Amino acid sequence: MNPSAVKSQFIQAVLAEAKQRWGEEKWVVNLTKEYIKVLHANGDTEATVVNRRRSVERALVEETCNLENLIALAHCVGCRIQLKCIREEILIA
Repeated sequence: MNPSAVKSQFIQAVLAEAKQRWGEEKWVVNLTKEYIKVLHANGDTEATVVNRRRSVERALVEETCNLENLIALAHCVGCRIQLKCIREEILIA
C-alpha cells in the first residue's frame, strides 16, 4: 500500500474532471472561481482568483494538495472524495 500513490490517483481524477469540464485552456481559472465560492462560503472572504489561482494549479499539477483542499476541489468539479476505513485481517497459513 502506497499512500502517495493513492493520493496521486485522487488528484489526477480531480484534474481530469476539471479539464473535461472546462477544457485544457480554461480549467485553472474556472476551477479557481469555483474554489473561491467554497472558500467564501466557509468564511475566507479574502480569497480571490488572483491570490489563489497559482496555488490551485500547483495543488493539482504538482500534487501538493492536502486532503482538506482536495475534498473542496473535488466538490468544485462535481465529485466527492469517498474514503472508508476498513479493518483488515491478514492470515498467514
